[in-house]
Amino acid sequence: MNTFYIIIQQVIWFMICGLVILNVIGYTFLGLEAFYDNEAQCHGFKTGMGFMISLCLLILVSTLGYNEKQFFLIFWFFLLLVISLLTILLVFEMRRYGQRRQEKIGSETIRTGMNSLPEGLLLAKANGDIIVTNIVMHNMMREMTGKVIIRMNDFWDYVVLSGQQQGDHYIVHDALGSTWFLKKEDIKIDGEAYIQVMAVDITKRYAIIDELDKKHAHLEEVKWRMRKVSKVSGDMFVAREETKARVALHNQLGQVLLMGKYCIEHPESTDFQNVHTLTQQMNRFLLEEGRGVLEMEQDDIRHIKDMARSIGITIHIHHEELIPLINHTVFVHVLQEAATNAMKHGGAKHLYVNIIRDGTTIELTLTDDGKAQKDTFLESGGLKSLRKIVEQYGGKMMAYYQTGFVLKLVLQENGTNG
Repeated sequence: MNTFYIIIQQVIWFMICGLVILNVIGYTFLGLEAFYDNEAQCHGFKTGMGFMISLCLLILVSTLGYNEKQFFLIFWFFLLLVISLLTILLVFEMRRYGQRRQEKIGSETIRTGMNSLPEGLLLAKANGDIIVTNIVMHNMMREMTGKVIIRMNDFWDYVVLSGQQQGDHYIVHDALGSTWFLKKEDIKIDGEAYIQVMAVDITKRYAIIDELDKKHAHLEEVKWRMRKVSKVSGDMFVAREETKARVALHNQLGQVLLMGKYCIEHPESTDFQNVHTLTQQMNRFLLEEGRGVLEMEQDDIRHIKDMARSIGITIHIHHEELIPLINHTVFVHVLQEAATNAMKHGGAKHLYVNIIRDGTTIELTLTDDGKAQKDTFLESGGLKSLRKIVEQYGGKMMAYYQTGFVLKLVLQENGTNG
């Protein structure tokens, strides 16, 4: 029977020793956490009491040893109960510590969150020194420049030199064939100025837009050729009809001149009223023919104005007397595209066209009363086709957003008219 008690006592002793050591370590860790963390100091009293009781029990058990016969077995059960309660308290405290760590936002949490973003993010001081970047931005900068960047200014100089500027952002291609949208902006945090650079991978979107632009450009070229063929056919028909009309006019004019000559030579046998009426009709006809070409071009402009009015845009043209100095094809395309963009992107109601002549240079500035655009935009579709048409005729085009959509063209007087 004594042997059975000794075995039970030894087992209980080893259990108590293990739990006591575990409690001493656990409460020591919690005590250090409470010392360095202000939020955990409210639990410092419980942690301190647990540590002291655990330390006392460790000293007591180590001093007694597991073969002390002067103590009853019930004493060991009592010690086991006390250390079990301390262990349960330790488990609750550790659980509370884990919850507090999950809820608390630290530097590691911020870094983990930044690295989980699909976009690249860089934050730098106002002088260009990099403070933090996520893994996406770090890898992108290394692929583009081939080296580790420590200053934001060095990286942005590379972007400006190798990228394509579109508004307030840049489109850059890296060595792996990816296409990136990069934008830099100044921000303030607690009154201090910082620089933030964002990078978005638009490889798939850019490829789709590029393919659509190619198809659109091809369609525009086909449409332009069809218009050319149609215009040539129309011109041939008109030229043939004009030839017939001029022949008839020549004959009729000859008859009127002969009639006038006869009237002078034979006044006694001439109907002066009839000669006057025929001569007056001929003069009116000749004057109307001279106005025909100008009226034909004005019909296209009126058509564009009517089309714009049908979608809620009123076109106001300042210095209309300079319109004949502008290439007719370019001017019609500019009005059409500007009216479409003003309604589609800005919700505008009015489009203002200002024409300025400086020597042999004609400058067109088109603005609208639409809402300011905060989002970035890619120049594609109609604007890209318009740029090709303007450059084809030797002009320059700039498109951007200010308080509304702004389109500016610089053309040469008459020299680009076709």
